[in-house]
Amino acid sequence: MFARDLQDLDTDDFPNNLPRFAEKQLAGLHRNAVKRLTRTLKAPTPEHAHRFRIALKHLRYSCDFFAPLFDNAEMVEYAKAIAGLQDAFGFINDFHVALSRLQDWVERGAITKETREAIAEWHTPHAQQVLSDALHLAESVMSRCQPWCTECERRGLTTIRRRMKHDIRLLVE
Repeated sequence: MFARDLQDLDTDDFPNNLPRFAEKQLAGLHRNAVKRLTRTLKAPTPEHAHRFRIALKHLRYSCDFFAPLFDNAEMVEYAKAIAGLQDAFGFINDFHVALSRLQDWVERGAITKETREAIAEWHTPHAQQVLSDALHLAESVMSRCQPWCTECERRGLTTIRRRMKHDIRLLVE
């Protein structure tokens, strides 16, 4: 689909179209990640968390690829936030896989059911906390203004947003 979309770009105006194309691609990947996050929030299963992590991976790699077309520093910061989320959700996936592996060992008689339960009981509170923290952070990251979005620019809000971010000082007379 990416190659097809590149082929469809008007080559006469290619340098001007490329940022719009990148914005469209990134917005679609962001929408998919938000959809996956919503499913994970509604039913925080390991499968939903894993699918959200995969959506984050696609978004992050695309951010890295398209970063030079936008404010590179903002894109790098955003990609780092996404990478942090990937790590947290990766831990949740690893925990789920480890529990499955332990269950396989129980069924093969390599360990007792009590051993598996003791290990799960020991690690579950930490995994639960990681998941809870990751979901809260994900809501925050996915709801902020995205660095590739040019809507603010088109509406003349970029300068205001940057000024608010960097130049607010309390004036006391």
